[in-house]
Amino acid sequence: PYALVVNLGTNDDPGAVHQFQAYVRRVVAAAGPERCVVWPTIVRPPYAGISYDGLNRVLFATAAKSDSLHVFDWRPLARAHPAWFGSDGVHPSIQGYRVRAQRLAAFIRTACV
Repeated sequence: PYALVVNLGTNDDPGAVHQFQAYVRRVVAAAGPERCVVWPTIVRPPYAGISYDGLNRVLFATAAKSDSLHVFDWRPLARAHPAWFGSDGVHPSIQGYRVRAQRLAAFIRTACV
């Protein structure tokens, strides 16, 4: 497929930034320059006191150096609607998944042209 959506990192150790960076680079390299890779930002509470900001910075920094990686910043919308998430603060509700899918599809239509 031309457009690939990758949703990894939510269950990773937020302190393992360099390892995550290697994963992102491998995914982008495997997809190749002819594909559009879309990677949503990670939205979840900190783990062991460490936020996921470092992993999200990796996504944006890698996208800045790649023509094929596009970051869908899900954080502002997710933070504006905490009711879209279950009690764990990680997994969206049905409504949250629905809105995320709609916004992600719209993002793909503009980013992957």
